[in-house]
Amino acid sequence: MLFHLKGLETIKNWDLNQDQVASLREYAAQFAEWEVEIQKQIKWLGKNKMNVDRMITQASPNSSPQALSRVQELFNEIKEQIKVLKNMRLMLLGAAFDIPEEIFRLITESSPRNLVQSVKKFITENNHLFNCLALGFVPKHPKFQYEKDQQYRLYTLTPLDYAFEIIDFLLEHRFIKTEEVGNIFQDKEMVEQVVNYTVRRYENDLGFCSWKYMSNLTKHWHWQSMNKFFRALSKKELDRIDLVFLIGKLGCIDGLPGALYDSEVLDIGDRPFPYEKYFGKSNSLNRLVSPGFKHGPIGHWIYPEFDPKEKDEIIHHLLSKRYGRRKLICIVDLFAFMEEEFCPGIISQL
Repeated sequence: MLFHLKGLETIKNWDLNQDQVASLREYAAQFAEWEVEIQKQIKWLGKNKMNVDRMITQASPNSSPQALSRVQELFNEIKEQIKVLKNMRLMLLGAAFDIPEEIFRLITESSPRNLVQSVKKFITENNHLFNCLALGFVPKHPKFQYEKDQQYRLYTLTPLDYAFEIIDFLLEHRFIKTEEVGNIFQDKEMVEQVVNYTVRRYENDLGFCSWKYMSNLTKHWHWQSMNKFFRALSKKELDRIDLVFLIGKLGCIDGLPGALYDSEVLDIGDRPFPYEKYFGKSNSLNRLVSPGFKHGPIGHWIYPEFDPKEKDEIIHHLLSKRYGRRKLICIVDLFAFMEEEFCPGIISQL
């Protein structure tokens, strides 16, 4: 009888919180759909292991031959972690159990943090696997092929859709705070992956290689219609994303037809550009102004002062001896961005 009454109370509480309960149900359904697709992709990679291993070795000579087994293990962990957090939130919304405060704090602080770390590993340590799918499974972006031949095709952006939707889930249901979203993108590998994901989503959703004609990612009209956590990113994180995009564009613009945009292609000529060195150079005025910073030309941002030697270093890294028309346009876009957001005065030193 007591259990029956508790059950009725739980249902009543869920009804009072039906918006959050419905959101959890929607996330669970979407995750389940993507998990089926990702499992098929892992199976496809396993069937083509010889070709996959060769492609991975070419892309990353230090990669491990155990990558496939590790990605499956990590994928299983992520699924279980999502299930735990979803069920915990349902119990709290239904007031189903009286959880001691210290246990509740331990769960709500450690479990989301562990899931974030798992997601980061999933997409950064296995990005070469997912690139194999995009390069080896034709077409790369199949939405526009469905109606042509009526055949099922793997959707190769699913692993990234899944990973970034998890961050949306954690943010929307208050497992992580807004400022923690920015912390996720302190790692250059995560910045590279969000850039790759955004470029490929634009390409897929718009139906053409729109990145070739763009001077930024985060001001594009399609940006706000993608992931919820994008709106939680500060100017600092947005600057990083646009910087990495523009340098990646410079490295990819003269690629072979059908080549995959990859922000890791950051070698200008034979020199890798250490863009991470310039991370964190954009700061808002609501923070303390440190020595060496000055007001920027647009009034509400501040910039570190680069000495002429450092500006020459940046120019030397980014300007190759020869470049065609398309690469010249990329260079103009990149230096215009750096002039405004990172390094005022760099254009006058060209």
